[in-house]
Amino acid sequence: MGPACRGDIIARSAVHRPRGRDAPQEGHASARAATARQRAACDRPAGQARYDAFWEEQLADPEFRRVYAEEAAKKELWLQLVEARQAAGLTQTQMAERLGVSQSQVAKVERHGYEAYTLTTLRRYVRALGEDFALEVQVRHIPHAEHVAEAVATD
Repeated sequence: MGPACRGDIIARSAVHRPRGRDAPQEGHASARAATARQRAACDRPAGQARYDAFWEEQLADPEFRRVYAEEAAKKELWLQLVEARQAAGLTQTQMAERLGVSQSQVAKVERHGYEAYTLTTLRRYVRALGEDFALEVQVRHIPHAEHVAEAVATD
């Protein structure tokens, strides 16, 4: 809880208030905005607790955990491609030239939410990055107890 918070009440003594003709009129927008910002700062711990409780409830559902892990893996893939290209010192245009495609095709593959990856596309992309990069595909069996621990760990 911040220094201006006392439970759900905002300590107003620390707030500077102009006096005289520079003082805001009762209900003035900037005074209301400052009060709203202070209240938001005070509510953060309670909001975080609600957020944590929500995620705990969601992750208790095995189907949600499965879908969440699947979506997280997709998100990571596009980001890995972008970071690898940047680590290779290549622009999207340079990468496109190496692949023999347009820059917009490279942007499409690197776009957040893209799901139509093929193994062939990934192999070509990684090969175009250069010899310092490798594509690793892993298929493994995860016993049920590890699914729960893995879903919570990726949170």
